[in-house]
Amino acid sequence: MEKLYELLKQFVTELVNYVTGKTAAGLFISLSDFGAVGDGVTDDAPAFAKLKAKYGTQPVTVLLDKSYKIKTNIDLPSNFHLIGIHGAQVLPDANVLFNAANSERITINTPFHGYYTDGQQNNMKIYDTTINAGNYGILLNNNASGSNLDVAGNTIKASADPIEINTTAGNFYGIKIIGNLINALGDDSSPTAGFAIGIANGKDIVVANNIVEHSRNEAIHIESAQERVLVTNNVLKDCLRDGVLLINETGAKPVILAQNQIKQLGNTHSGTGIYLVYDQRGTLNGNYFGGNIIEGFRQGIDLGANTVQNIEGCTIIDCSTALTSVSSRATGTITANNCPTLAIGGSGSSFGKIISLTEPQTILRYSGTKDYQGTTLEGFSFNKASILSAKGGYTDYPLFTLPTAFDGRLKVRYANNFDRIYCIADVTYQKNTLKINHQWDYSFGVTAAPVLKVMNNQLVVNFYSADSRSVGFHIDFDGVFYQE
Repeated sequence: MEKLYELLKQFVTELVNYVTGKTAAGLFISLSDFGAVGDGVTDDAPAFAKLKAKYGTQPVTVLLDKSYKIKTNIDLPSNFHLIGIHGAQVLPDANVLFNAANSERITINTPFHGYYTDGQQNNMKIYDTTINAGNYGILLNNNASGSNLDVAGNTIKASADPIEINTTAGNFYGIKIIGNLINALGDDSSPTAGFAIGIANGKDIVVANNIVEHSRNEAIHIESAQERVLVTNNVLKDCLRDGVLLINETGAKPVILAQNQIKQLGNTHSGTGIYLVYDQRGTLNGNYFGGNIIEGFRQGIDLGANTVQNIEGCTIIDCSTALTSVSSRATGTITANNCPTLAIGGSGSSFGKIISLTEPQTILRYSGTKDYQGTTLEGFSFNKASILSAKGGYTDYPLFTLPTAFDGRLKVRYANNFDRIYCIADVTYQKNTLKINHQWDYSFGVTAAPVLKVMNNQLVVNFYSADSRSVGFHIDFDGVFYQE
C-alpha cells in the first residue's frame, strides 16, 4: 500500500509539473526525495539542508506528508513553498529553529520559536498552519527588514507572544495578520511576556478578524515608532490584564482601532479595555477608536493625557468606570451599560456624550487638584429607577446629584406608557443657583405640572399626581456638565 501511495504521489507530481510547464527536475517535489525519513525520531534536518542547497533562490513547492524531527537550525526563504498533507508535522528540538518563510497546512510543535527572523526577508506567507511554541509563535525581531508578511488562518499557541512584530530597526513594511486563532498561554505566575499580538516599529499593518482566546498581558500591544496600523473586527476575549495598550514614542502615528470586541477574563473588573499609556513620552495623540465593545474591566477606556481621541460609537459594558482621563479630550458619543461611574477626569479633561442603558451611581467625578480647570461631560442619558408617587398631591423625584455647574438643554420624560409628562428646559446651574431660561412641558393623565428645583444637592422634578402609582423618568442632557 505504501508503494502504491508513493507511485501515485510521483504520478500526480509529474502531472502537475507537466500541466504547469514545470520540468521533472523539480519545482514540485516531495521532501522524501532528499532522504527525509519522517518517523518523528530520525533527524531530517539534512534533508531540508539538501533541498535548500539544490534549489537556492529558485521557486519550488515542497510536499510534506510525515513527521519530521529537526535537530539543527533550518532557514528556508520564501521561494520554498512548503505544503503539508496528511497531518504533516515538524518537531524541532529545544533551541532549534525551523524558519520556513512560506508554509501552509503544517503543524509545528516546538519548545522554542515557531518562526523567527532578525534579518532581511520578503514575501513571507504562513497559512493554515498550527504552531505550538514554548517561546514565541512568530517573531520578527531586532533588525528584521523587508516587506510583505501574511499570517492568515493559523492556530497559534505560545508561552511567550504568539505573534510579535518587534523590528527595532523599524523597516519592515506590509504585514497582514488575518483570521487567526491565538492563545498566549499562562497566568499571573508566568514570565512577563504574553501579548497575543505585539507590534513595535512595523509599518503598514492590518490586524483583522482574529480570535484571541486568551492573553496574559494585553491581547494587542502597540508601541514605538509604528506607522499606519489598522486593528479591526477582532474578538479579544479572556484578557488577563488589559485589552489593547498603546505606548507613545517619537515617530509613532495614530492607530485605527475599530469594531473590535474586547472582554476581560472572568469580568473581575481589573485592567483597562483600551489603555493609552501616559508617561515621560506622553500619550499617543489623534487615534480613532470607533465602534468597539468593551466588557468587564475596571476601566473601559483610559484616554491618557494632553491628547484628543475619537471614540465614537463604542459600547462599554460592566466596567467599574466607562471612561477615564488625566487631561485628554474625547470626542464622540458612546453607550454604557452597567457602569457605576460614567466618567472620571483630571484637570482640563473633557468627554463627549454617554448614553447609559442603566442608572449610574456617579455621572462625572473630578480626579485632579483644585485648580479651577475641572473636567466636563458634553451630555448623558439614562433611565431613573421608579418611585411610588403621592396620591392627590405632589411628589419630589430626584434626577441626579448636582455637579459644580452645568448649562444646557435638559429633557425629562415620564417613562410609563399610560401617562405623559414631557419637560424640556434650558437650564443653568452655578454657585448653588438654578436658572430655568426656558421650559416647555406637556402632561396628560393623572400626573401633571412638572417643576424643576434644587433639593439636598440634587436636581429634582416636582409633579402632581392624582393617583398613587409607580413613576420613573428618562433623563437626557446636552450641554456642559462641569465638575471640579
